[in-house]
Amino acid sequence: MGEQEYEIQVTSGDKSVSAKAKIPNASKLISAIYKEDGGLNTAGDEVSATDIIIDDNSNEVNYYRIGATKSINETSIDLYLDSNNAFAIESACYSGLLIKDEQFNGEEFKLRL
Repeated sequence: MGEQEYEIQVTSGDKSVSAKAKIPNASKLISAIYKEDGGLNTAGDEVSATDIIIDDNSNEVNYYRIGATKSINETSIDLYLDSNNAFAIESACYSGLLIKDEQFNGEEFKLRL
């Protein structure tokens, strides 16, 4: 199944505007494995780690926002994430990482958080 194309049209009086966007197919998350004290952060300190593997769709430009949430007694807390991968950057809200698929387009990609 290919990309879905969506159109939004707004009309006010005799004026109207529209926009179209193609939404890529969802990529597959193959695995996410948590490891207590399993990695190093960007400062070199030992921290817990999560290894994720993504099967990226080929022939599409994909962007990923990767986040983690901890739930305790019905309260959810967004966790701060970082990665030693040069292509992963912090999102503006500091509760996730952003990555574009240009280094792994159409392939499986492993990322340690």
